[in-house]
Amino acid sequence: MKSLNHIGYHDMEEQGTPGGTPGRRALAVASDDAEAAQVVSAMIDRLGFDACLAGELASGRAFQPDTAIFNGSFDGPQMQRELAAFSVPNG
Repeated sequence: MKSLNHIGYHDMEEQGTPGGTPGRRALAVASDDAEAAQVVSAMIDRLGFDACLAGELASGRAFQPDTAIFNGSFDGPQMQRELAAFSVPNG
């Protein structure tokens, strides 16, 4: 499971908004366990952010330090585009 490494705690305190808010910030979730990903996604929603499923844990490379996701702030559609644009090497 990987999530929340691409948001600072001050941003978590200041940027959370109710579900359905236009432009609501999204956070990525990568996991090899679909049930755990759903639990974390629900928690992210309660914190005031949209969760975007990135796929398997290896997909978490898309939000490592020095990536666009790690360094940026995206709403749901933007986050999905960033995740889709990131290529995870095989092996």
